[in-house]
Amino acid sequence: MIRHFLIHAIRDHGLLELYEKFVVTRSDHFYLCQHMFSTCVINHREVIVPDGEGYDGVTDRHLIASRDTLIDALDLITPLITDTYEFDFEKHHNSERFMLSTWKDKQLLVRTGTRSMFTCATKNDTTRWQLAEEELPGVPGLFVKYPKEHKSALDGCKRFNLNSRPHMTGTCLKCGCRRKKKRRRETTFN
Repeated sequence: MIRHFLIHAIRDHGLLELYEKFVVTRSDHFYLCQHMFSTCVINHREVIVPDGEGYDGVTDRHLIASRDTLIDALDLITPLITDTYEFDFEKHHNSERFMLSTWKDKQLLVRTGTRSMFTCATKNDTTRWQLAEEELPGVPGLFVKYPKEHKSALDGCKRFNLNSRPHMTGTCLKCGCRRKKKRRRETTFN
């Protein structure tokens, strides 16, 4: 429903005409390194999401889309209220699977990128899934909500920093080192 309201706010304020790229994210994300979304090349009908947290679909916590695909990427409620509902485990098991199924029906292409953010919380935040118990080093009063997501962001930022030196061509969310993938992997992880 929040995405439905966001679509109307974007249209009401004429934002599609003002920007070429959009980032839709959460207010409880903590960024460990630069999020280079402005350098992303977004191909036709493509949506970029960070790797991980997909739960057999695509993560619903963050996306990057062009003005041409943003509304289609955000509009998840129309299929829920217009399509005849018959439970399908592959499609309706969780929000991540439903989003992937909806995007496939709309012929949106999903590309994943290196994660630079993770979900955080304060000690008093409530949640349905998991309480944040691990303190974030160097940030008093802030806690890591999902340790696996935090580790993924640490790894992603390490890879990004290794591959974005001035003589390299680091890109939006993936290394663009212009080296063969195998060699890049060996350099990054050894």
